[in-house]
Amino acid sequence: MYTRVVGDHDGMQQFYDLDGNKVAAPANEKNLRSDVPARLSPNGTLAALGLTKEGAGSPGKSYSSIRDPRTGKEITKVRGAELLAWVDDNRLIAWERTTSLKEVYRPRLVLVTIGSDEVVPLSGVREPTEDMTRQEWEPVFARR
Repeated sequence: MYTRVVGDHDGMQQFYDLDGNKVAAPANEKNLRSDVPARLSPNGTLAALGLTKEGAGSPGKSYSSIRDPRTGKEITKVRGAELLAWVDDNRLIAWERTTSLKEVYRPRLVLVTIGSDEVVPLSGVREPTEDMTRQEWEPVFARR
């Protein structure tokens, strides 16, 4: 058993055993990025990574990479600009943009499935405010 302390950027992850001794990263954590909230699938066989180059320029569509956590090799791509949490071993909750890159970024929460280009909207869009009187809401995920 170990605990993980995440640094400000990739390569800064540090792992400790329960006695507080620094240990090497577990095999399925070595190739993960620290800035992707979803990280490992529940069964530990898939790793959620960030936005792909192909997804960055697509109006109204974005794609993120799913990789083998032990090798870092890309297995597939899945819809979504930012992968937030695994629902199960094949589905994730993600932020997805609803407008083109030339317009205001308006994300909404969606359910994405590995092997499918479909998205299931889970929320409305977060509308930007110019006067900053409203704060943007952030989703909170909990295991049940």
